[in-house]
Amino acid sequence: KKNARNVSREAVAFNCKRPVKQIRSVGDVSQLPQDSYGLPIFPNFPLVDAIVPPNILLQMTVSEGHKGAVDQLDDIRQQLPEKDKEKQMMVFVVPYENIKKFKYQSNLGSIKQFMLCPDQVIDTKKRKR
Repeated sequence: KKNARNVSREAVAFNCKRPVKQIRSVGDVSQLPQDSYGLPIFPNFPLVDAIVPPNILLQMTVSEGHKGAVDQLDDIRQQLPEKDKEKQMMVFVVPYENIKKFKYQSNLGSIKQFMLCPDQVIDTKKRKR
């Protein structure tokens, strides 16, 4: 079903309670266990902030759009355990106040794009440990 912005609404669900596995390079993506949460250790890792195998690329952003190393997207997608590109997805994690302003990226080719707004955002500076 399409909304006023001509965007389909589909539910995306995944379990975030997974062991964190560090990613050093795009090649490491293929080595991620299915039940893991892949977290790049370098802040300049291309395009994504996390990977949830077998098919989810996560990009956290507070801006209205995100420009990243798009030229690396095909390389990352080839390393995902899910080889069916129709099942691969890019999920932008966006704060609630930016939902209406956020623009899906036109330069990501055929990958399905989703926007996720967390129910609750925790300020890590105030969080009790």
